[in-house]
Amino acid sequence: MQPINLELTAIYEISKLLNSSLDLEYSFRGVLKLLATYFGMERGMVILGRDETLRALAWLGFPQEQLGPDRMAGAGPVVRYIQKTGFPTAIPDETQEPLLASYVSGFPPRKGTPISFLGIPILHDRECLGVLILERRSAGAYARLREDTRLLQLIATLMGQTIRLRDKVAEERHRLVTERDRLQTELATKHRIENVIGQSKRMQEVIALTHQVAPTRSTVLLRGESGTGKEAIARALLS
Repeated sequence: MQPINLELTAIYEISKLLNSSLDLEYSFRGVLKLLATYFGMERGMVILGRDETLRALAWLGFPQEQLGPDRMAGAGPVVRYIQKTGFPTAIPDETQEPLLASYVSGFPPRKGTPISFLGIPILHDRECLGVLILERRSAGAYARLREDTRLLQLIATLMGQTIRLRDKVAEERHRLVTERDRLQTELATKHRIENVIGQSKRMQEVIALTHQVAPTRSTVLLRGESGTGKEAIARALLS
């Protein structure tokens, strides 16, 4: 069992990290590093998406050349199983689990104490957004795995909240950009002067000033060389 103050410190550091940035790759890589520091996790990976879009976003302890095209290092079968069930998977010795055959076969055997595998669904409102995968040297006791699983489920919940917050911010940014573009188009159409074409800053200033003066009874003196659009501006002022 982990010391309570160590767990609280780790959760605090992870919460602070997740709240500091909406860059998921940066944040989740930092989470894996903290888990390695506080709890001795040897390898870790964060996989997001579903079905054909499954892809590892962050990893720790995996050689780049062994990750494969989807960067999941052969973990696809167990990830899909966890997403389907929605429950965590804790395996005391990963070499004894058929679901991990393609995952384990991609790496050279490691001597010594067996490696435990933990796969935790990243959930938000009962939707599985991804899977947190971690490995550590097995303590040979299911009680230890249960404690690790409980802690990692809490951390995965924080990660799910971060994913949803990032999505909401992205949606709001997209809405604002769309509204800005719509208003710019509407203003450009509304304030267009017939037979006057110009996108330069000075020309836009002239068009804006024309619309500002047109409703008033002010006397306006138009000056400029022949062919510069004085008549078009005059018609706009009088219309």
